[in-house]
Amino acid sequence: LATSWPQVIGVGATFDEELWWQLGNMTSTEGRGKAGGVGHTYWAPVVNIFRDPRWGRGQESPGEDPVLTSKFGAKYISGLQ
Repeated sequence: LATSWPQVIGVGATFDEELWWQLGNMTSTEGRGKAGGVGHTYWAPVVNIFRDPRWGRGQESPGEDPVLTSKFGAKYISGLQ
């Protein structure tokens, strides 16, 4: 079993940096709880800047704003650590 989070584009739209940290923290806690975190893959949101809708995976990124995306990535990784 794994916890499911809302679409990253919606989480990014909250502009809530504490929420982003909490999502990273909960992901790492869950990962460490399964076999001590050994041999597991941590799937994280895409932090590529979403600029071209033809990419088709925009919902997997926090958005097209570089400042928002960089803050999101930093907080999420901080939570994972």
